[in-house]
Amino acid sequence: MNQSQDSSTTSCKNCCFADYENDQQIGCLARPMEEDSYFYSYDGNREFRVINRMCHFKRDAAKWYPDLEMDDKIDLLDKEVQIQYNVFIETSPIYDNFGQALLTFNRQTLQPKKIVGIDFSGQTKINYDIMNMSQLKAKWSHQEFLDTPQDWRDNVMVQHKTQFYVFVKPPIILPPDFFEVLSDRINYQDLRFGCIEEDNMLIFPNGLYQLRPLPLREILKEVEVLGLQKLRYEDIYTAITR
Repeated sequence: MNQSQDSSTTSCKNCCFADYENDQQIGCLARPMEEDSYFYSYDGNREFRVINRMCHFKRDAAKWYPDLEMDDKIDLLDKEVQIQYNVFIETSPIYDNFGQALLTFNRQTLQPKKIVGIDFSGQTKINYDIMNMSQLKAKWSHQEFLDTPQDWRDNVMVQHKTQFYVFVKPPIILPPDFFEVLSDRINYQDLRFGCIEEDNMLIFPNGLYQLRPLPLREILKEVEVLGLQKLRYEDIYTAITR
């Protein structure tokens, strides 16, 4: 079957993970492919698959570590596609809650790119010292606001750009594998969502923020109207897919 390709599709042609039998692609060595997720195209030499979306797993066979064994390539790919996230933790008048939140993210098997302490309390030195003594594995910083601006989350997202933003209001405790599981769901089970929201945590994708040039508080009101899922924490462990 030969169909035209556009910018919303990804050709498996020349990808090092395309698995061929004779002159026809029969699968992908990096991840499973649902039958309705692709169509076939032919270049005069062999038949290859074209995925009905952008695929960030594609790696050019001639350019991307051509001498590496396939098992090593897959291990390297796993590391490359892991999600990146920044954590913004509001400091708490109960210092133990702030310290416990820091510990929760310090124990994550998939570490944040950065942890930022957000201080509205005026206890800057105390909260800075708590962060300093926590022996955080990730890069960290402390940011003070003299009041509580309505759109402070927009301010810090612009300053600390990344793939996902995690806003936390202690107390919070997460399983150590939470973000590793989330990354696997996104990469290998096509999990898509507008946000993950609890009373004490919000996880928000930068992609949606780029698509909707509005304050975050306004975008959150539109998530379900846009047809996107608003998930809860426990949904991450039930393999919800698009």
